[in-house]
Amino acid sequence: MKRIFRYLKGTSTFRLSFGTGSNTVVGYCDADFAGNHETRKSTGAYGFTLNGGLISWSSKLQDIVATSTTESEYIAIFEAVKEAKWLRQFLSELDFIQEAPTEIFSDNQAAIALSKSKEFHRRTKHFDVRLHFVRHEQDDNQVRITYIPTNDQPIDMMTKSLNRPALNRCIKRIGLQGID
Repeated sequence: MKRIFRYLKGTSTFRLSFGTGSNTVVGYCDADFAGNHETRKSTGAYGFTLNGGLISWSSKLQDIVATSTTESEYIAIFEAVKEAKWLRQFLSELDFIQEAPTEIFSDNQAAIALSKSKEFHRRTKHFDVRLHFVRHEQDDNQVRITYIPTNDQPIDMMTKSLNRPALNRCIKRIGLQGID
């Protein structure tokens, strides 16, 4: 309880700020590999911004136990692509049509390469359906998975503990600001 009240007191002056970024939906996703020490499940997270402000986010334990960092990151990409697809549909119903693909940033180059490769990988056959879904959405020009360096990944704050300067960088990147 003390942690919750400390958190609420420390963030009571924060607010989301819109209008400081791109007029398109931009996504970020990340995962920590086997971060839960009891179940060995990974925490996957994603966040989507519009005009520089966070509009959609999730951080939760993944449903399955990933057998590699690449797999846990790929599951996070898969979940982010599903959310991007839903956001695109929802926003189109509000007459906000985004012609360009929704860019989703990930800091795992192996998972990104896997999402673009058409060849069969023996070590990834057990998450085949996710591969085909993400590839299909990219081929259909709905999403584009792009690399972002780990130090620039704002969703790190949803998957792991960060020191104060790193946390402040993440907070600023998603449009969260303190009220003066």
